[in-house]
Amino acid sequence: MLTGYRLLADSFHAFAILYLLFNIWRTKSCFGVSGKTQILYVTVFATRYADLVTFPETYSVYNVLMKTLFISATLVTVLLMHSIYRKTYDRENDTFYNEILILPCFVTALFVNYRMEPFEILWAFSIFLEAVAILPQMDLICKTFHVEPWFKCYLLLLGSYRALYILHWIDRYRQYGLYDPLAFIAGGVQTVLFVLLALRIATLKHRERIVTVSTICYRYLDLVTTFISVYNTFMKLVFISTAVATIYLMYVKFKATYDHNHDSFRIEFLLVPCFLLALLINNAFTPLEILWTFSIYLEAVAILPQLFLVSKTGEAESITSHYLFALGSYRALYLLNWIYRYYAEGHYDLIAIFAGAIQTILYCDFFYLYITKVLKGKKLQLPA
Repeated sequence: MLTGYRLLADSFHAFAILYLLFNIWRTKSCFGVSGKTQILYVTVFATRYADLVTFPETYSVYNVLMKTLFISATLVTVLLMHSIYRKTYDRENDTFYNEILILPCFVTALFVNYRMEPFEILWAFSIFLEAVAILPQMDLICKTFHVEPWFKCYLLLLGSYRALYILHWIDRYRQYGLYDPLAFIAGGVQTVLFVLLALRIATLKHRERIVTVSTICYRYLDLVTTFISVYNTFMKLVFISTAVATIYLMYVKFKATYDHNHDSFRIEFLLVPCFLLALLINNAFTPLEILWTFSIYLEAVAILPQLFLVSKTGEAESITSHYLFALGSYRALYLLNWIYRYYAEGHYDLIAIFAGAIQTILYCDFFYLYITKVLKGKKLQLPA
């Protein structure tokens, strides 16, 4: 089903592949590019589009051209890296074992598929493999700590392609009630990996604010599909825009004042478990519901990097203390709102209540210090 989102996603994907190929040719070098990841992508396309040899009647010229482009362009990239430009290929650092990804994905495809047929198994295998194909590239970047500017653009295009496909799936579900659990789960895993890669490349250190922005953006994705009220839309836009603006100010304008040495919490330890938990425990297994649930779980623990920073420095400025107290108060007031709704309307959401309770508990110790010190005009300092 060719929608606007899918057409745009395919365009980004095709441009990313051609952009990579062009820049390898332009610079006469493939340094920094993981040949292991490119081999995995060739495997993904070859297995996913294996039915090209049968040329089903449902295929269109667009479909055939795009599939042929993906296979041929990626294959040419691999050949260039291992032939003409092999001297520039960083074999010493690109040592990820592809077998660790290929074998589990294939075994999973044998058991988790829609039909026990050759093409269906190959399709499922390609879906699972694409989700993790970026891992060798991530491993290479972590080893070399170097990414060419043009390669960042390539990764941005790849990530955008996946993000647009998620919007395509949401649109399909909203309009036709169609969704593909395998593709959605694999796409979600792939998106998380790209987010982690982007954070690694950008060396973003603003941990708590990044987690907060992720929480808000995922929770309010329904802005593009549903209008509830002017108030609802306005507040969602305020939350998203101000959180993004804060990140911008910290990372760009006031970068020199940021304490990146102490703000070293690994937010991967929050993002990945929360997403996996959202896949397992949700109110409905639909794209928007899973993303909403993910945002609920993530918000519950999003304050941990900030508390971690305070614990490492041993103190917090008054303005930071007031900010944290206001955040904690917001959550406490929401608990009162849920209690009121339960008694007045008989409505309750166990996921939101559970996550909200955890979030409130995380603030409790800070509340005590705030009341006993900050409100008395003292600086918030942790006990020695």
